[in-house]
Amino acid sequence: MKTIQIFRVVLDLQRNQKEKLKFSRKIKKADVKKEFPSLKNRCSSGLLLGVIQGLSREQKDCVRAMGFGSLLGMKMIDVLLKIVYYVLDHFDFESLKVEFDNCQISVDSKSVQEMLGLPSGGSLLSNMDYISENKEESCMFEWKKQYENIDKLRLKQLKNELVQTSAADDNFRINFLVLFINTLCESTSMGKCNLNPLDTDLSNINWYDYIVDCLVRTKKVNNPEKESSLFYGPTTYLMVRVVLGVLTASFGVTAYSLPRDQIGYWAVKIVTGVPEAIPIIGSPLVELLPGSASVGQSTLTRFYSLRTGGKGGTKLN
Repeated sequence: MKTIQIFRVVLDLQRNQKEKLKFSRKIKKADVKKEFPSLKNRCSSGLLLGVIQGLSREQKDCVRAMGFGSLLGMKMIDVLLKIVYYVLDHFDFESLKVEFDNCQISVDSKSVQEMLGLPSGGSLLSNMDYISENKEESCMFEWKKQYENIDKLRLKQLKNELVQTSAADDNFRINFLVLFINTLCESTSMGKCNLNPLDTDLSNINWYDYIVDCLVRTKKVNNPEKESSLFYGPTTYLMVRVVLGVLTASFGVTAYSLPRDQIGYWAVKIVTGVPEAIPIIGSPLVELLPGSASVGQSTLTRFYSLRTGGKGGTKLN
């Protein structure tokens, strides 16, 4: 009898320990979420990349003729939503700058042009009879016939239609354009495809300005404090722009360390502290860049290697 009682006590202790462990894990997860919240994103580049990888030669030529050839070399599947949350939180839509403690990064039409190489319209788009959508001979009318309910069109339906054909006709052009708009520009909060740009003259759209307008517009209405709030703006562009901005600022100062004087020392000190603003990975980067606890010989070796592309027999420590 005593053995049974002891056995029951041991079981109760084990249950209590398991419950305490589960509770502590929940608390830790809650603390992590509170410290590093994640962005709920509707506008992801993953679907676009999947379609691009399966395009036929004729379709790729068609994309180039539309003016979107720079997208064919895209490799980015998705972005880190915790970092995007932080970057978006520091984006000022009035000044069009992402403002960190140590630097400011401009987010404007010029940066879109330099990064994505998009057209201010499309040469093949101007030849499409898409405006007269009520006429049965228009390509917009034919395009809508692909889907049962165009007002509830989803990105997966769009992707399926694109991957099932190797044709490079008007239907393909409109499908690709709608996919581009909803993955790199602006989607909708309800998950349906954004078709509003199709109601305008596509040949006259300045895609640089359009992406920046999408970012400003979606930032204004975004409410990260609301549990059900979804961001449907150009997260891929914003993230790539910030990463390139930080790298440009960092690489632009690598040569400062070579003379090993006071100017070089403080320039390197400032630059190596810039990544501290990035959540999660910022602190490890700050420790990685100098190569030691402070700016010294290992920092010079690393910066020289970065500057020369690792040539000249110098290796990273």
